[in-house]
Amino acid sequence: MIATAFCVKLTAGGGPPPFLELERVARVAEEHPDGVTWLATRKRGTKIRIDGGSTCLAFAVSQTGHVRLLEGRITGRTERLPENGLLSDMYVQFLKRTGNLGGLIC
Repeated sequence: MIATAFCVKLTAGGGPPPFLELERVARVAEEHPDGVTWLATRKRGTKIRIDGGSTCLAFAVSQTGHVRLLEGRITGRTERLPENGLLSDMYVQFLKRTGNLGGLIC
């Protein structure tokens, strides 16, 4: 089976600051024994049609044009906040405001 790619551009509208979000997502992966992290999506994770094992590229562009990029392998999809406090604290306000949050487990 050929894996697909899922590309996400993080923007300042509605969620946490994009560079902060990427930094926290990366830190959780670094601290997890298996390198696992969680990335929020506006669309519920289980509604995203993507194969497990697909590549996930998440990036943000600053106002000065600097780019940060994270690459990971998608291992699952979810409709719940992550258990890791570093991530759930960042996303809980967005979830309260919109009532819609999904996630990709990478």
